[in-house]
Amino acid sequence: MKYVFGILSLIIVAFVAIIAWENPSANIALSVPFLKLTIFTNSFIYVLGVFVVGFIAGIFCGCAFVVYQKDKMEPYKRQLEKMTVIKESNQSKVEVLEAKIKTLEVALKQSLENK
Repeated sequence: MKYVFGILSLIIVAFVAIIAWENPSANIALSVPFLKLTIFTNSFIYVLGVFVVGFIAGIFCGCAFVVYQKDKMEPYKRQLEKMTVIKESNQSKVEVLEAKIKTLEVALKQSLENK
């Protein structure tokens, strides 16, 4: 599914870029009111700038998500390792007890035969 979304997003980006490239005379006025700044540019530069800014924002959001997940997974991995060690320890204790029981059974049989 992620490949379908990736391909669709690339098609849409390519479509918008082609439209902007084919209309280079379409000027866009970008105004920043709090700086009292107005920039006149063509549509291709505008689309390219929005694409680059969106791409960078996506990378930062992705990195934040990965770091969050990694921090979340560390304690979980430690807990699983602890559970594995406890399970192995309990299993070895059971094996030791079973060996002792077998030894006692053999000793009991020998003592009953000697009587």
